[in-house]
Amino acid sequence: MPPPTEAVLRWLHNILQPEYDAVQRTFDDVVDVLFDLPLRPRTDIYTHEDGRTQLLLMVHGPLPVAGVGSVGVEVWLPQTYPVDGPIVFVGRPPSGCVVRPGNHVGSDRRCYHPVLAYWSGDVRRSTLRGALDALAGVFAKEPPVVRAPVEVEVVRRTREQDSYAHKPPPSLPPRRKIADEVAAMEYALQRQSIAQATGMADEGEDLLGDTPVYTNTRENHPPARPANPVRDTLVDELTHQVQVRAERAHAQFLGQLKELDREREALEEVRDRLSRETATVTRSLETCRAGISILDEKIPAAEKVIEQVDALGQPDVDGLVVPATVVHAQLYNLVAQELALDDTIFVLGKALEQEQIDLDLFLKHIRPLAREQFLKRALIHKISERLGLAL
Repeated sequence: MPPPTEAVLRWLHNILQPEYDAVQRTFDDVVDVLFDLPLRPRTDIYTHEDGRTQLLLMVHGPLPVAGVGSVGVEVWLPQTYPVDGPIVFVGRPPSGCVVRPGNHVGSDRRCYHPVLAYWSGDVRRSTLRGALDALAGVFAKEPPVVRAPVEVEVVRRTREQDSYAHKPPPSLPPRRKIADEVAAMEYALQRQSIAQATGMADEGEDLLGDTPVYTNTRENHPPARPANPVRDTLVDELTHQVQVRAERAHAQFLGQLKELDREREALEEVRDRLSRETATVTRSLETCRAGISILDEKIPAAEKVIEQVDALGQPDVDGLVVPATVVHAQLYNLVAQELALDDTIFVLGKALEQEQIDLDLFLKHIRPLAREQFLKRALIHKISERLGLAL
């Protein structure tokens, strides 16, 4: 089978991109199989064991097997490949053959092998080509496709005979053209004349000289030497091998070129981001320099103000608060005393809770304090109403 064309490789790469996780690894493994084995790729709907359906890539065709010839296979690649291994089935058997379940093939045509069971995403341990080679090895020992029983074969042949009975007989092959027959006769006569001339030549005559040892009535030169089939076969095979390797190298080059394009785009994006960050850092540096210059101007002025304040000394706290009138001063003192009484009562309550004082001592001190607090609150309320304050 000829290697895949560039159009097939482009189609393969395009259908892998939107769905598969590891596009390049899947592409490389499939291309390796297509170049070395007579398999073909296509997409189809795969139904999982839980009933889910997915559009997956399938590689199918005859798998060469030593001693058997070939065995048809269907290789499904999940979208998580190579994290999850391929799903391999034996292809539908041809007419007159059935799939024989065995150690490596189930009744549903699915293939089982340690390479598939212990699949690893590492390219050094598990590859698609390696899995197919392993299956080919076990198929050589246990062919999965065998001939059907005699009863099935008889029924099949009977159906074929019935179908052929209604077909018209094949047409006879066309007769050879007269020109072909004349050319064949001329070639035979030329060979005969050459043989006669060679036999009549003297032993001392130079058969390789300018004088030909035979004559041709139609032309002045001998007939062309017939082609060497062995050489032509070797040339064709060598040309095919060179073409296969060239196309494989071309496919790998395309993959590497696309990878380089992605890396170039990523580098350009990083360069643009670095340019934006450099501009931001430059603006921040200019702002910091402006702030430093302002601080250099303000710090000496602030130090001078601090020295002037330190020279004034500490002010008198009582002198800072000066009531407007005597009544306001009385209200100020009453509020301070009422708050002090409230704190004292609170402390006595805590001491009673913690059993630091007994109840008698608590009642002895709390009653006069509460009475005094009540009187001060009443006086505060009266003064506040007179002054129009809301406390």
